[in-house]
Amino acid sequence: MNVRQTPSLFSLQRSAGSIRQGGFSLVEGMVALIVLSIGLFGIAGMLDMAISRNTDASQVSVATNMGTEMMERIRFNHYNVAAYDLIDTTNLSTRPPATQAMAMGDYDQWRARLNATNLQNIRGLVTVGTTGPILMNQSQAVVQVSWRGGLRTQTLLVSTIFAPE
Repeated sequence: MNVRQTPSLFSLQRSAGSIRQGGFSLVEGMVALIVLSIGLFGIAGMLDMAISRNTDASQVSVATNMGTEMMERIRFNHYNVAAYDLIDTTNLSTRPPATQAMAMGDYDQWRARLNATNLQNIRGLVTVGTTGPILMNQSQAVVQVSWRGGLRTQTLLVSTIFAPE
């Protein structure tokens, strides 16, 4: 008896797959590696930039708080706004005189708070001048906070006008 066996579907697939080789060539693997490394370098660059910008934002926030703090001190003692003119926290000779006890205390406390911020080369300056029509007796106070942030010196200005009540 002559029995003819038909090959199964599984055996046909296996024999066809063994003829054709699968997988990636060396060139395809190298191209994939290059594309992946470019993507990883891009992500690393973005991470470095994000950390740098976060540090800058933190420093600006601290400087803003210090500038507005001094402006609030001046606002509280606005009748003696002229006593704050030409204050420089890096120069003790610009400290207000003892006759202006509140301004002198504000200078001492602000100087100590600025030095406690850990910002490099931080400096606080206050200038007060007249503004507007002379009959209105208005004064403009400008508080400047400068510090070394990264490779450059950064400066923040806070300004307001005081008018008599």
